[in-house]
Amino acid sequence: MVTAAWAGEFKIKTQLIWGTDEPKPPGKEFVELSSNMRSKLLNNLRWKNYFVVKSHAETVNSESCRFALSERCIVGLKPTGKGRIEIQIFNPMGTKPADPVFTQELLLESLKKGEAVAIGANSKDRWDDAWLVIVTGGE
Repeated sequence: MVTAAWAGEFKIKTQLIWGTDEPKPPGKEFVELSSNMRSKLLNNLRWKNYFVVKSHAETVNSESCRFALSERCIVGLKPTGKGRIEIQIFNPMGTKPADPVFTQELLLESLKKGEAVAIGANSKDRWDDAWLVIVTGGE
């Protein structure tokens, strides 16, 4: 059932970001996170460098969808009605891969107006690094 909030489609962009004090590793095609996004969302974080590991744009409508940003990060987009969308982060290598490790509900209108959200945690593989997923309205 399509509700009025989901008339048409809307593009959402997600980016997997690595926060580190290390320089860009040689041979990797990572790009630096834009200074605009860095100042908008990450000003209060402590890392020197933020690299975009992978980006994905998804057009959402009335259906839920899932896609992988890495082998350890799957993003789910789930319309919840009343102009809201639920962002879910899954770890397919975790103890409960079918359960989201993080869920946040956002107003679709806020994404349309250019707001963004950063979801993140410390890295379990590298001391003092972090992984973040940034969600914005698509360009």
